[in-house]
Amino acid sequence: MPFLLSFTLLFLLSGCQALNPFVSSSLDRDGDGVALGEDCDDTNPEIGTFTWYVDDDHDGFGTTGGITQCAALDGYADRTGDCDDTDGMIHPYAVEICDSVDNNCDEVIDDDATDRGTWYVDSDEDTYGNPDSPLVACEQPDGSVMDHTDCDDMEAATNPDALEVCEDKIDNDCDGVTDTDAEYITWYADVDEDTYGDPLSTLIDCQQPAGYVADATDCDDAEATTHPSAEEICNDWIDNNCDEEADECAYETENSLSDAIKITVDASFVNFGASLCLAGDLDENGTDDLLVGSILDDTSDANAGAVYVLYGPSVESETLTDPIKLYGEQAQGYAGNALASQNDINGDGINDFLIGSYGDGRVIANAGCVYLMLGPISVSTSLETSEAIFSGISEADYAGTTVSFISSLDGDTDPDILISAPCVNVYNEDEGSIYLFRGPPVFGTWSLADADYTITGEQSGDRAGSTIITTDIEGDGVTDLFIGGPYHDTEFTNVGVIYGLLGPMESNVSLSDADSFIYGTTVGEWAGSFLASAQDTNEDGCNDLLIGAPHLTDSLPEQGALYLMESPLLEKTLVTDATFVIIGNYDTDHVGTSAAMVDVDMDEKEDLLVGTPLRNDTFSDQGSISLFYGPLEGSLSLTDADVTWWGEAQSDGAGYALCPAGDQNTDGYDDFFIGVPDQDAGGIGSGSLYLIFGLGM
Repeated sequence: MPFLLSFTLLFLLSGCQALNPFVSSSLDRDGDGVALGEDCDDTNPEIGTFTWYVDDDHDGFGTTGGITQCAALDGYADRTGDCDDTDGMIHPYAVEICDSVDNNCDEVIDDDATDRGTWYVDSDEDTYGNPDSPLVACEQPDGSVMDHTDCDDMEAATNPDALEVCEDKIDNDCDGVTDTDAEYITWYADVDEDTYGDPLSTLIDCQQPAGYVADATDCDDAEATTHPSAEEICNDWIDNNCDEEADECAYETENSLSDAIKITVDASFVNFGASLCLAGDLDENGTDDLLVGSILDDTSDANAGAVYVLYGPSVESETLTDPIKLYGEQAQGYAGNALASQNDINGDGINDFLIGSYGDGRVIANAGCVYLMLGPISVSTSLETSEAIFSGISEADYAGTTVSFISSLDGDTDPDILISAPCVNVYNEDEGSIYLFRGPPVFGTWSLADADYTITGEQSGDRAGSTIITTDIEGDGVTDLFIGGPYHDTEFTNVGVIYGLLGPMESNVSLSDADSFIYGTTVGEWAGSFLASAQDTNEDGCNDLLIGAPHLTDSLPEQGALYLMESPLLEKTLVTDATFVIIGNYDTDHVGTSAAMVDVDMDEKEDLLVGTPLRNDTFSDQGSISLFYGPLEGSLSLTDADVTWWGEAQSDGAGYALCPAGDQNTDGYDDFFIGVPDQDAGGIGSGSLYLIFGLGM
């Protein structure tokens, strides 16, 4: 029996194929040499036991030494080889970068770093490197540079920035051409390949290098359509032909208004265009809108007058068929004779406007009145629906001859209202008065006697307030006021005077106490018949003043004059002290009837438009508009104008009213409107409105 047992055990042992001769096959079923109990999967010979290594930085790699067991341990990894277990960015699989650290634990610092730079040997120390000798390193090796454009790294005088030496058979400037010509030539870069070179990018060489030309007249070498031979495209804000001028985009010297955009009404004897006022963007569509006075309109009664509200953009000729109108209340009221806007008096973000009706008799004959309308306006309505009505006090005051909004004249920022009544008799006959109603808004029905402050004329017959203009003549941010008294007498009759009142205004004022006086000098000149603010033409930080004297007789009867007076205007002076003067060329030209400042060519210099509605050329009283490009200086006549537009027909009276138009066609250039109230386009005396687009480079 012992023999049989020994034989049996021997037989079993001889058949065992375990890897470990000391492990019984019954204890290692998958035969991987790891005994049951230690094997993590004894059915899979590929899986034995696991060794876990401390992994403090949780990057998946541990340090040397470990714990053998099947279950994973928190803070341990099944891979070893981490050379810095405090930094998760350092381990055998990390990307090597230039940081003086062995990122991938291969015991070599910064080897094969992915962010290494490529440098090039600069043996001749000319700062240009040899393209055939690259050095890849984290830091710039000694004797190397980043450039790799040297064509001879043993000769410092040979490099891309060197001057080509002619007839030495050496490519000195490394442009690939060995020169043999006998003279140096300056070449100019032609990046846009339009055959015109950039004068600021040059290369001196004996032969023409690639990408260079002999021409140096390109003004934009990044744009192939811009060069001296290009056609100038107007109003694109580009000097296409590189001549620094916009001559090709200038108006013709002589023009007819027949070529302009024309807006008419289908009615007779309404004088559409008698007054103009840019109202701002009433409908918030991004384009300025316009108020047009039609003082003889008879919608409500004979010559009651009306104001048309024209919403921009206006870019095509048309006859208005269903216009929005604000029509006057009474016969011979002449509503629309004066207009003012560009102020939001009720704070709703939309401009509001004042409308003068100097012949209105709601209180007494010809006392006049002024209407305050709040924008926007969407339907035609009577002016009696206005939010506020200001009436004259006495017969023939002609209140509303001029109207204006004014901010800060009384020292605060609320918009105030100015109304003139030039025929008021306070102390003297027709001395005139101007009335100030302080903001905030004053709604309801008012008499001019309710005004907060009154400005009274200086002497009998002055008709102070025939014109008024608000501007900042001192540059102190406070609005000042200038008042025309065109019938004022000195030792001469009707020379006219312009009074200046500096803001703020805190009480009633007599114009005899004005801060400045500008006097006409010639009998019957009527200086102050027209006033307008001019932007700072002499760059002293203060606005300047335009003064019209349409009845000036100098060398010719009533040729008229327009004066530009530069600030400061804080003393007694004469219109003849003006820095710029325009006079008429013929009798009854009446220069100074109307004018406007508009930068039509957008060169940052204000240009001057001069309206002369009684001027004659082909027809009697056809009228004209003359353009003088800024800067304005010297003494000129109408025939010196840079551009002239003539009325279309006899007695048109072109230029009776002028007004900036904003940018109606959205080309970036300022446009302007021309009122021609006597034209017969839609019927006898219907009147018309013209639009001229700004024009420049």
